[in-house]
Amino acid sequence: MRHNPERLAWTVLLSSFSVFCLLAISLPLGGRWWLLHAARDQKITMSSSGTVQVVRPGRGIAEVNLTEIPTGSTIITDADSQASLTFASPDGREGLATITVYGNTAVAIQQADTPRFSLGVNPNHINLNLTSGRVRALISTSPSRDVVIRVFSPPDAVTVLNNPGSNASVEATVAQTIVTVREGEAIVVSQSTSEAIRVPKDQRAEIAVNQPELALLPAERNLIVNGDFRQPLSTGWAAEIRNTPNDITGTVDIVAIPGGRRAANIFRTGINWGEVAITQEINRDVRDFQSLRLQMDVLIEFQDLFNCGQQGSECPVMVKIQYIDAKGSPQEWVKGYFYKFTDNPAIVAPLICVSCPPPVSRHERVTASQWQTVDSGNLLEVFQAADLPAAIIKSITINGSGHIFDSEVTEIQLLASE
Repeated sequence: MRHNPERLAWTVLLSSFSVFCLLAISLPLGGRWWLLHAARDQKITMSSSGTVQVVRPGRGIAEVNLTEIPTGSTIITDADSQASLTFASPDGREGLATITVYGNTAVAIQQADTPRFSLGVNPNHINLNLTSGRVRALISTSPSRDVVIRVFSPPDAVTVLNNPGSNASVEATVAQTIVTVREGEAIVVSQSTSEAIRVPKDQRAEIAVNQPELALLPAERNLIVNGDFRQPLSTGWAAEIRNTPNDITGTVDIVAIPGGRRAANIFRTGINWGEVAITQEINRDVRDFQSLRLQMDVLIEFQDLFNCGQQGSECPVMVKIQYIDAKGSPQEWVKGYFYKFTDNPAIVAPLICVSCPPPVSRHERVTASQWQTVDSGNLLEVFQAADLPAAIIKSITINGSGHIFDSEVTEIQLLASE
């Protein structure tokens, strides 16, 4: 074999030049791609009531009631527990979305990331895998960058939310997913058929095994106006404040809360009895309805009385629904929410309003200083069980009562289905 140094030199020179050209092109392109697409995990915090299990990635053992949740974790609730997940920017300064995990639910956080650099072209991504149960997803009303939430659920559904302020629930079993939109809109996709449907406000869509096609269905009708307090309190609500003479007057104000939401703050620091209430007139005939349930988000920062006071009528949050029964007589249903509990027999503090006529429901204990969604169940059944079936719902009142209380309520919904 003849040795050709000239050919070798040209080979080395051309190879080096090719490598140089490749690096000159790929390094800037790679750097640009990194600037546009690099991402960091969002900050996820959890508040919970009851026992909430968290299985962190790489760990086979569940832990209970963690507050910092890494991406890749699975959240599991039992029948009497609930969790609220707040997704924020990596530095925690901007709230992006809130996910409420209801009882008997298993959901995994597959992805939750934000572009690393301000030049990034991608939105904030949140991907959840809902195995069973129900979650509610709420996007912040004014994020600095788009937020896209995807909820994967059986049998083969994907629910996508990407509009600021969108609020939707996703309920899944092995055979069916039901998506109900309260605000904004959602896109529901059947992966098996590649069919998609846009679900607007106050509508729902269902995906079931062997279902021929997707269709819009009416959601439960919400009889409450301005239950999220995005409008001034005077829209739909009337405030009433009562005090013992010469005592401190309570207040009700609309306040901003995490996730770009708003709530009614019911507040008082008195010595003797006082009450702060907001009331909305409804005047709706419900005789042809199959169900009527109250759902709202509650936070109680402070109460001074145990349970709901000596008569069970002084809760930091109490709901009163006035209605006309089937015989034309006025009735009132009462239920309270509290956190300061005692079962000491020496302290008179019943867990039901003993001074209220039927129908009444047992007061419900919540976790202090944490947002919690409460659900009354079917009130028409409660009224019927008391032999006082409802004909017309007249009004709803949300109040705080007692001496000292500091509570917030929002997302107040009175959901009726025919």
